[in-house]
Amino acid sequence: SFEELVTYFKRRDKDGRIVAHYLNGQIDILEKIGQYIEWDLKDDMNQTPLFIIFRSYDQINYDLMVSMALKFAKYWYKETKDRLFLVSEHIDSKGNSLLHIMKSNISILLNLVDSNEINRCNNKGMTPLMVYVKYDRVSNVEAILQDPRIDFDKKIKYSGLHCFDFAQNEIIIELLGVYALKKKSIFKHIYVHSLKTHNNSSYSVKLTINSSHVNSNNFYKTFDVNLRLIRNLFKIIQKKYSLTFLPLKELLMKID
Repeated sequence: SFEELVTYFKRRDKDGRIVAHYLNGQIDILEKIGQYIEWDLKDDMNQTPLFIIFRSYDQINYDLMVSMALKFAKYWYKETKDRLFLVSEHIDSKGNSLLHIMKSNISILLNLVDSNEINRCNNKGMTPLMVYVKYDRVSNVEAILQDPRIDFDKKIKYSGLHCFDFAQNEIIIELLGVYALKKKSIFKHIYVHSLKTHNNSSYSVKLTINSSHVNSNNFYKTFDVNLRLIRNLFKIIQKKYSLTFLPLKELLMKID
């Protein structure tokens, strides 16, 4: 009977895991037994079967497997618990949510979470956006930056690290720069970010610019500028326009 199958498939092993904790990559089996799984059962690591599937990055059909597992989980919540699926019930002992660990295709989760979940910090203080940036999940960065609920300014509490501080991938650096330029820059023409050191002897910053003030097309470009060049530019402006309202003296003191 249905009840007997549910009871059978929720038997635990020595690690507190049920059959569904070992389903990663096995779409055919998931399709057959997904309806009999209690999707909120956690193992000794505080991980649900859904969490394990979401974190199994070596699956050939990752997006399909994740979508199917989520479909079964949502159905189970509705039919068994008579309520909506809750992302907050699938968080591991390190504070990672499903949104933190998704390799790709986060759009299937974004409409299931509120603003607290989309900006949730794990035990290291990292938001999903920070994790995507750190691990070069380009498509996830693109998708989450389109969500108006994202808290782009959020920093790790004690270190003060921002998502820019985790960026190594040039595509992601530009995505973050363009977002910041559109949302944070007063005049929407330039945004300065990502201070880098080179051999402890020189520094550079990333600039993201918008060329719309030059031509009618919005063209965004991110590139490196040596801090020495910026300092010399400030000195020229200070000399040529001595009555400028810009706080160049203070800026030069900080750069020097």
